Amino acid sequence: MNPADIVGGLLTGGIGGIVSGFLGVTSGGVLVPLLVLLLGKDQHVAQGISLFAQVTVPLTALMKVSQAMSLAVTALPVTLPAAALYVQQGAELPWITIISLIVGLWVGTGIEASFANRVSPNRLRLLLIITIATMAIFMAFKAWQAI
Repeated sequence: MNPADIVGGLLTGGIGGIVSGFLGVTSGGVLVPLLVLLLGKDQHVAQGISLFAQVTVPLTALMKVSQAMSLAVTALPVTLPAAALYVQQGAELPWITIISLIVGLWVGTGIEASFANRVSPNRLRLLLIITIATMAIFMAFKAWQAI
């Protein structure tokens, strides 16, 4: 068990949870770039980790908001089979990173969801645009480097 994977997973999950809880961005839009940036995972591994982590996010939301039932009903049947395909097709996913990432997501999402309601809709929209643009620029830069 590599301590760097645990700490990195907690940190990445915490950041992903904060962004997800605060801005409503799904974990795939935040976690994949963070896993590549902070933990140095390759694209397929980052996507597989993100899919497995997303299985737990609706369950966490169910504990906090009763309206999240529709999220769990739609997300679990779609996400779990996709995550399983990554494993079936040979992606070697670091399970300790996935578990620590999930813990970070639970904590970060829970904390920031309560703060998001205190921020004006226009400010949240601006933060969302900045977050998505930053992630897109980072992923484009990483792709460009690989060419």
